[in-house]
Amino acid sequence: MNSTHHISLSGIIKIQPQIMKIGCSTPVKARPLMLRSCILQMQAQTRLPDTHLILINGVDALDYDSRTVTDLINQRVQFKAYPYDANTSELTVQCLKIMLEQGVDLFFKIDSDDMYYCNYIETFLEEIGEEKLAQTEKAFAANLVDQLFITAQDNTAVKIKRAHFQRGLGLPPHEIEKGIKVGAPPTYVFNRKAAQLIVDNADNPKYRHLTYDDAMMRNLLFDHGVVIDQITTKEPIFGYVRHGSNISSIKPHSKATTGSNNES
Repeated sequence: MNSTHHISLSGIIKIQPQIMKIGCSTPVKARPLMLRSCILQMQAQTRLPDTHLILINGVDALDYDSRTVTDLINQRVQFKAYPYDANTSELTVQCLKIMLEQGVDLFFKIDSDDMYYCNYIETFLEEIGEEKLAQTEKAFAANLVDQLFITAQDNTAVKIKRAHFQRGLGLPPHEIEKGIKVGAPPTYVFNRKAAQLIVDNADNPKYRHLTYDDAMMRNLLFDHGVVIDQITTKEPIFGYVRHGSNISSIKPHSKATTGSNNES
């Protein structure tokens, strides 16, 4: 783990939040203008991520036209290519694998088409609290609730309203019955233990058929005893944007593969 540690008076090894290695991940297929907005939002954070992984997916990923973001690429932004048609579960797992190998301590799932305030990461860290951030032996995951829902369909006026997200974007009855908790799907945050748990178990047939990453992760985590924390902020720091097509890639990828980590 690439972090500086200190011993608290209680004798527990703690990771100081300000020096944790924070990684953001954004799988994307096409959407060049949305990707530009996404990268700019992360570069405007009051607590900058240490790395922002952009995973370009699709059979033409190696030929991705990055001219809309060329001026934004710096040491904190990395592009990787995954040249397969993949579902969102597979893409999220690939992102977690890459960032685990890079020694990331805290993982932020960032969607290319949503709105993240400049204080998003900093506020999230404050709301999670130092005690949970310091926990390295127990899996931890969180989602935001009580945020904004933004509708931008066609060329009509944008509509903004408050939304609870207490059941994400909707849970099926059997998941409600099980007691699964979740929040806004594009606001997942994990520690290393939870990220490793997802990577190690996502290929289990019990979860492999769940091609949407939100469904896969909330079920997998719940089955392994991880209850997703629902975090409410004093003011919204996130907006879910509903537009014409909210899925970058939904085709299931049948080949078992580790993919490509080539820079695109």
